[in-house]
Amino acid sequence: MLAYRLLSGFDPQDYCLITNAPAGASTPGYTPSLQGRHYYLKNSRQLRGRAISKSLRDLANLLLTVFDRARQIREIIEREKCTAVVAFTGDVTHLPASYLACRRAQIPFIPYEFDHYLYREYHTPAATLVARWFEPFIMKSAAGIFVLNEALRDDLRARFKVEAEVLYNSIDLAPYEQPTVEHRGNSKDVKIVFTGSIYDAHFDAFRNLLKAIELLDQPHIRLYVYGPQSEEFLTAFGISGPLVLCGPLALKEMPKVQREADILFLPLAFDSPYPGVVRTSAPTKMGEYLAAKRPVLVHAPPDAFISSYFSEHQCGVVVDQKEPGVLAEGIHRILTDEALRNQLAANAWQRARADFDVHAWRAKFAELTGIEDVMAAREKRGEAPPRRTLAEGKKRGEKASDSSQPLVSIIMAAYNRQDLMVETLDNVAAQTYSNWECIVVDDGSTDGTVDVLKRYAMADKRIRYVRQRNQGPAGARNHGLREARGEYVQFWDSDDFLEKRKLEAHVAYLQAHPNADIVYGSARYFRTEAPDERRYSPIGPDEPWLAEFSATGYEMLKELVAANIMVVEAPMFRRQVFERVGRFDTRLPPLEDWEFLFRCAVSGQTFHFLNSEDTLTLVRWHPSSITHDTTKVRRASVMVREKIDAAVSQPELRNINRKLAADYDEMITEQETQEAANRMSEGNRSLAARSFLSIARRRSFRARIKFTFCALVTLVTPLDTFDLRMISEPASKTMVSMFRRYLHSALKSD
Repeated sequence: MLAYRLLSGFDPQDYCLITNAPAGASTPGYTPSLQGRHYYLKNSRQLRGRAISKSLRDLANLLLTVFDRARQIREIIEREKCTAVVAFTGDVTHLPASYLACRRAQIPFIPYEFDHYLYREYHTPAATLVARWFEPFIMKSAAGIFVLNEALRDDLRARFKVEAEVLYNSIDLAPYEQPTVEHRGNSKDVKIVFTGSIYDAHFDAFRNLLKAIELLDQPHIRLYVYGPQSEEFLTAFGISGPLVLCGPLALKEMPKVQREADILFLPLAFDSPYPGVVRTSAPTKMGEYLAAKRPVLVHAPPDAFISSYFSEHQCGVVVDQKEPGVLAEGIHRILTDEALRNQLAANAWQRARADFDVHAWRAKFAELTGIEDVMAAREKRGEAPPRRTLAEGKKRGEKASDSSQPLVSIIMAAYNRQDLMVETLDNVAAQTYSNWECIVVDDGSTDGTVDVLKRYAMADKRIRYVRQRNQGPAGARNHGLREARGEYVQFWDSDDFLEKRKLEAHVAYLQAHPNADIVYGSARYFRTEAPDERRYSPIGPDEPWLAEFSATGYEMLKELVAANIMVVEAPMFRRQVFERVGRFDTRLPPLEDWEFLFRCAVSGQTFHFLNSEDTLTLVRWHPSSITHDTTKVRRASVMVREKIDAAVSQPELRNINRKLAADYDEMITEQETQEAANRMSEGNRSLAARSFLSIARRRSFRARIKFTFCALVTLVTPLDTFDLRMISEPASKTMVSMFRRYLHSALKSD
């Protein structure tokens, strides 16, 4: 339902849908179908037989399903030329399969949590274990995260130190804008209405409500349920009494039924087997109930999100005790206090408009997922009529008509740079060239960075800042590109300096050489404690490594296949470069700039080197530099080289690239294998298994089977039988060796 509401306002050409079930499998008329292209994921092959225990077989089958669905999703991504994937929580395999597919395809992956992924109602230990394994990778690597409420956002922030974007379960308010039906006082058939499915996250709350109605001893008060459950199903769970089952409603019928209710019932169980789900749940009907302008009766535990939301905004009567008598008092208050009903209705409508308007959330969803950029590209190619910008409500092109438009857009990504931001912004202001704008993208800072930015933005109108959830430098630079107005683009890291004539010299060169797409200069390194030093390299011999020549096509490709040739601040780009080549790949930190330069070379952009006085890029080298993380650099190198391999056609370049990729992959495998052994020696089986799965994801088919098998056996092999030397053997020998040791230990224990 949420996907329908978010996407129904977009052109079907701008998205596709990937599901477990064929299109149209939902109840006819109940959940409307979207018009985008539908893809159905085929069932994966499963292990059968009794050679291994059921729990181990379940785990193996789930992992096989994850990898197979990742393959299917990647094929769809390539066929559709997808620019991002939004994966909703549901089946335990949805998020990890989408994550792996996006990682392989090098496009942004965005999980959308309807409820708590780890605490969902998974019915097997294997499913819970898979969710527990993959969740840290999914959340920490995502280009963005959407959640339905603040409780989920705060939970992810506490566990993974990531920032999620809250997108409530929005609705179209138009059907609810008519005047509401007045309460019927003492007339018969007082309707307490519930719309939707009833399951084990609700059961005891419904039992309490039916007992509360009986305590009131008023036969005309009954609970009306509009949902798919049968009387037999509900009776089996003790839900019976003054109850009327009305069947499911079509979407268009929902507003009328909800607006005619005397009370709308919003329950969550007190003794649910899934307390984590209950605590963070935001039911689909929440926005509908608020928009209906009828009294809402919330019956849920005190730590549930819905209890805190309705209490804080005073838009419903909250009964957070599981006593039917207290619930009966809440019903009585609503039915007898007209002033309370009116106040609740007014507050509810105010919250519906503020938090649940689908048009506002659709605009935000389009901006954050990149659909807005897809629409803009189609408009530019003449494939769609111009439309209003979703995120800003303006017509495209209004920004460009600004008479004070700067010539250079400086784009700066900043994350927790309170200590260095003053120096950097002072360095920007010291440039001899002055027709610039400086867009600082605060990437979810938690220190005083924003206070510094506010102060500088007030003092110099050329400096402005925007904020976003933490996405890393690539995501921040892409955000800055969307905001940029200049003809030329200069990236600037928030802890580095540019010599004072850098902008002036490069602007003059691009103006004098209209065929040059990119002009770049040289760079030097310095340490914070030695700001005057100028080194060619921060580590190792102090020798030049940056390229210093002008080229295009094959000559530039040859250099970029061998290695990155410049730091991100060295070049100045014409804006048109990004229209031709695209933006930074957010999956590749800290090497997204290298991969972008490679794409520039592949697309035939011309690089010009300018050796001019006072134009150096000065790169600060300090402990928090992202390039200190050698493991992250190596992994990013392998990913970049996979993209290079797919793009180059010259055999000699491909051979060089594959050799270098294999060297890095071997170093990573050796490091992760040692990590797995260390974790085994520490008795941490789950982390050891996770290390083996990490290796398996990027290996050949045989090696993938080998390391997946290692992960499974790691969970059951006694610690004293694990031998790192087994891993270095060929796949078949490794599997036989580990299986023999497992059988030996099992027989010994018997």
